[in-house]
Amino acid sequence: MRLGFCTEDESDEQVYAALVGKVLGEKVEADPEARVIPRAGGGVDNVLKFTPKAALVARGRGLAGFVIAFDNDGAVGHVDGHDGLVLQCRWCRLIDSLRSVDWLDLERPRPSVPICVVALAVQTMETWLLLARGEALLRAPEERGRTQTDRRELKRMLYGTADSTARRRVEVALPLVERLEVERMVAASASFARFMGAVRRLRVGA
Repeated sequence: MRLGFCTEDESDEQVYAALVGKVLGEKVEADPEARVIPRAGGGVDNVLKFTPKAALVARGRGLAGFVIAFDNDGAVGHVDGHDGLVLQCRWCRLIDSLRSVDWLDLERPRPSVPICVVALAVQTMETWLLLARGEALLRAPEERGRTQTDRRELKRMLYGTADSTARRRVEVALPLVERLEVERMVAASASFARFMGAVRRLRVGA
């Protein structure tokens, strides 16, 4: 399966392609012509400007779907009870940014329309990878990483340094994804469970 990706950089794209493949139980390839990477350091507002483009590029390439993936970084956690748009919630804002794409149905698959998969790791992708490694995070996993200091600590725990290279991040992450136990991750992380549900829509729409 070939998908488009909107991620912070190409290393994240590789890891998220592996995560999607792990959930689906099949090989997933990132289409380089459908790669959308927002400007580095632009923050979440910059990312949200690019999400409609990710949808348009995926449709133009005839892909089954596209993945929008970034970290929550201590923002308000999304809950299903959010009534409409909660401005402090990155999930709510991301979904709202996609509503401008009038042909995109976020609730159910439609013929010839790529399926959107939202991956919002709480608080960071490192949280998921540390859980996959079997790390004890001392308190509720998704409470870790609410501050920048703690997010740097999660990176040190995973990569050995808070300022790792893209190559190092991929080298560490891919073997962890390979042995990740999906159902155990779902039980440990609400944000991973939401991600898994979105990914499995790709199979329904295939």
